[in-house]
Parts: sequence; structure tokens; C-alpha cells
Amino acid sequence: MSCRWQLLLAFVIGAGACTEYAPFAEEPDASRGAREQPLQPLQPTAADAAQRTPDEDAGEERADATAPRNDAGSPSAEPSSAPDSPSQPDGPEILTQRYNNARTGANLDERVLTPRNVEQLALLGSWSIEAEIYAQVLVASGVDIAGKKHAVAIVATMNNTLYAFDADAVPADAFLWRQGLNGELGLPAFCSRNIAGPNGILSTPVIDKAHGHVYLVARDCDPMFPPEMPQCEHRLFQIALATGELLQSVSIKGEARAVDADGQVVSTRFEPSVHWNRPGLLLHGDSLVVAFGSGPAGDQHEEDYVYHGWAFRYRVDDLQAAPEVYCTTPRGRGGSVWQSGAAPAADDDFVYLTGANGIQMDSKIHPPDAWPTSPVDQEDSVIRLPRDAWGDVKTYWDDRNYLAAGNVFQHMESGDNGFGSSGPMLIPDTRLLLVGTKAGLVYLIDRDAMRAVQEPLSPFTDLALQPGHSLYLHSWWGIPMITQAFVFYRPSPAGEGYAYAWAANDRLRQLRFDYGAQRLELTATADVPAVLGGGNLVLSADGAAADSGVLWATTRAGDGTGGPEGTLWAFDPQTLKVLWRADTPAWSKFNPPTVIRGRVFVPSTAPAYGTQQVLVYGLPKD
Repeated sequence: MSCRWQLLLAFVIGAGACTEYAPFAEEPDASRGAREQPLQPLQPTAADAAQRTPDEDAGEERADATAPRNDAGSPSAEPSSAPDSPSQPDGPEILTQRYNNARTGANLDERVLTPRNVEQLALLGSWSIEAEIYAQVLVASGVDIAGKKHAVAIVATMNNTLYAFDADAVPADAFLWRQGLNGELGLPAFCSRNIAGPNGILSTPVIDKAHGHVYLVARDCDPMFPPEMPQCEHRLFQIALATGELLQSVSIKGEARAVDADGQVVSTRFEPSVHWNRPGLLLHGDSLVVAFGSGPAGDQHEEDYVYHGWAFRYRVDDLQAAPEVYCTTPRGRGGSVWQSGAAPAADDDFVYLTGANGIQMDSKIHPPDAWPTSPVDQEDSVIRLPRDAWGDVKTYWDDRNYLAAGNVFQHMESGDNGFGSSGPMLIPDTRLLLVGTKAGLVYLIDRDAMRAVQEPLSPFTDLALQPGHSLYLHSWWGIPMITQAFVFYRPSPAGEGYAYAWAANDRLRQLRFDYGAQRLELTATADVPAVLGGGNLVLSADGAAADSGVLWATTRAGDGTGGPEGTLWAFDPQTLKVLWRADTPAWSKFNPPTVIRGRVFVPSTAPAYGTQQVLVYGLPKD
């Protein structure tokens, strides 16, 4: 064991106050403000070294926590033995977050699971890991390992470890390879806000199948500094897909320049200690895009520090060359690119992402009309970057009148409830993108003109509005926040399409997209409870085969109580009827299941509740 790793273990033992699991933590809390603090080490106190008492229900699990359930939600069959592999090693694969660079969340190459057989799903087994995972499980097919082809499932953890499992084999703890257990990928820091415990590999890696590489970003921190004031760097790693060998790495650095209101050139340097790489990685031709937003430190809130939104573009054939750098707010503050883990979207010519709220002043003191009427930089905006040269940036922001106290943009800024929680999703066979906000607003945007093509929708209506408001632009807490990105499905090549979102504190909704009129409308709501945190959605189908689609979701406990346990759902994507459901030991925040090759891979990680695993569901053996 390395010396640095021993130091980390010693540090963790004495830092119990910063490793508590907080299953109900949401993005920011009521104590947030626009305070600035210099990054300096703090002197530890006796309270810092004391172990906090865990929640009363910590470690408790229902006896039927992983038992499959029928339509009514009652337990049915016990976990079953695994069937023979339904796939071949050279079959379908998922190499990037949300399945493709359009971020549709739809795997249209699923030939095994259908609405007609999902009620037979059983828990086949699980893969045990040593830490939480926020990265979506990826699967690469036909990987030659020691002369035998495998479908390789890649699992990245917050402990800066990377696992490769056989996606088709009977689930067992045996892995094909593992990297990082002795600190080779760096040492994570620790915090107790929003994401509790170690915060190492937070984003979803990307697989470069053509060259046999996995790319990931790990947060590497000096264990001699306390969690409240970490000293960290972010390292981009290139790892061999077949062996797990660490091929090369680079420390992510850069600065952005802009001209301020006085005509002076200002320079903003990337400060890795206060930024987190939450969005998944984007492999875009020969470019690799890595984006950053803010992150808490110890029990300090992310807005206690000066931060920005960032994107770095590396060339995969020369990672050591200086990257192209983009900053959302080089003349101001804020503009975090976090997207609840959704990776930037891309088409042939452009990269799309969102910038969250700017930090111009303390939102607890200043009313909306005291804020700027338009962005200072690219905060609270949908952003388009050219594929090869990022100088020509185009944005969309909402300047519509709202109340006498300010326009929509001002209310987004003052309430921290605008863009940023959701990443753009590109609607197939159009030049449109779909994106949501913390306030539950849904925007259909022309990607060429970067303008809204219809009045933004507010389809999430289960919650009461504050007096005088017609939109959820009055708070950031308890409203229908849209996270990640929409799922999109077009059952027929000549028919209509459907977009899906399960916002926080609300229910699963279906929006129909009319390809002729280029319009979006709310068409269906699932008969399920509103759930704290909403749902993590993906879809599987066999191309355009009739009635082959299944909409999948993971949520906190499906009874709507918001407990730490989770629920895996299968819905009919056209009617939103519940086809099947199963309880899981824990819900993994912002991390959707991966459905491919007749298997459903479900992250279920919550250290304080005794579960750190990936559950594997499939059809039982006949």
C-alpha cells in the first residue's frame, strides 16, 4: 500500500464528521449565499474528529428489498438463477453517458427485453464495489481479453477505482480487471453536502472503442489538508479497455480571457480545488470534452467560494497538448456546468451545454429586479460551442416579462432556479434541442438560431404555486426540478416522437413531439406517486419494431416517502402504464440504469445503508 494511501486512511479515521451519508441532500440548501472565502487550511476542532451518529434507519433494509414486484407492487418471485447469456460478445454496446451524443437516453438496439416479457424479470445477482457510483455503467462489446472476447461493463466509483466486469456472465464479484485500488488514480477528498463521502470519479467516463481506450476524470486531493479546504487537482486518464493498464494522464489546467466593461482584458484561472467534473465526458470525433461546475468542500457549500463553469477540449491523439478552454463567466462568477451528470450533447458541428445561475449578489437580500436584466456572460443560458474552435459562442436565455419584479432571467438568477440542472437533448431528425430547468420549465430551442420555437411549457403541476406566481420561479426548494436530460423515443420512423421527464417532487410525464408542426405538448402522466428527487430515466427498444419499447426509471422508494431505498420501474412508453417494478436497497442519485443485451444494470450504492453494489436484472433461465 502506498504511503499516500496510508495517509488517506489515517485521515478518514479522524474525519468522521465529513463522511456521513446524507441520502436526502439536494442541490443547494437554505444557507447558500454569495459569500467569498479564500482557500486556506482550517485548524481542526474536536468536533471535526468526532464520529457523527448515523441516522436511525442506517443499515436497515427491508427483507424483500430486492424482490421483484408485480404490477400492483407486491412481492412476487425470489431472485432467480441467471440464464444462459442471451447475447454474443460482439453484440450491442453503450460507450457514452445516456447512450449517444444526442443524449436521448434511448438504446434502440435492445432485442431481448420487451413489454411482453419484462414481468418475468428477476434479480440475477450483483457486483460488489467499495464505494458509491454516480457514473453510468457503460458496456463495450467484443473486447479481446486473454484471447477470449467479452462484453465488458465499466463501473467507475467515487473512491477513484475503475472496474471491468463481464456483462454477459452470471453476475459474481469476480471482475475482469480493476484499476486504482492502491491510489493509482489519485486520492479523493471527502464532504458531507450533496454528495457525501469520497468524491473521486464523479462523472461518467467515455469509451473510445476504435482505439481500445477508456477516458475518465478523477479528483486527486492532498490528504494533508482538511476536507473543508481541500487542495486538489483533476486528472484526465487514458486506460486500456482490455487490461485496465494506465496508459497516460494529464492534470487539467487552463485559463480564460475576456474583455470587461471598461475594455480591459481580464484573465480567469481554473481553480481545481473548488470545481467538480459532474457532467459525463464527451468524445466528439478526435476531441474529448470535459466540463466542470462547482462542488462543496467538507460541510461548506459550493457558493461559499468563487467558481465558474468550464469546458476543456483535448485532442485524443495528443492529450499532453494544452487544451482549448471555455469559461461561462470570465467577467463574473457562477455559471456552473453540472447538468445533474448529463454529458454535453453534440451534433456534427457543435457542442451544447447549459450554464447555471450567476453569482452577482446575495439572493437572500436582493429582489429579482435588482439583478441584471440579461446575462453578464453566459450564466443561466443554453450554450452552443463550435466543434473545433470555441471563439464563436452562441447562447439562448429567457428574457420574457414575468412579474413587475423582473423578467424570467432575473427571477432565475435571484432564485437559483434556472438552467443548469438539466443538460440539452438533441431531438433526432430535427435541428431542435430540448432542455429543462430547476423551475420545471421545458424549452424547445432551434439549434441554428438559438431561439425558442414555442412558448416554454410548464407541465409539472402537482405542487402549489406561491401567491401571484404562474410559474415555479419563486424558490429553488420543493419545486419540480428537472434533472439530467429528457429521454426521447420515436416508435415509428414516420410517426410522432415522445419526450419523457420525471421531475423532483412530481410524477413521470410524457410530452408528444409533432414532427410536422415542430411542436411539443403534454400528453400523459403516469399514475405513480410524486417522488422526492424525481426519476432517472432511460428507454430500450428494438429499433422501430412495433411495441418493443420499455421506459425504465429508478427513483427513491416508490411509495413516495422519499426514503433511502430505491425502486426500479418499467413502463409502457406510450401509455405510461406500469409494467413491472422492484424494490432496491438504495437509490443512486442522478444515475440511471443501463439497459442492454437483455440485462438491466442498476446502481444501488449508499454506504451508510449497507449497500455498495450494481444490481443485475434479466430474464431467468427456463
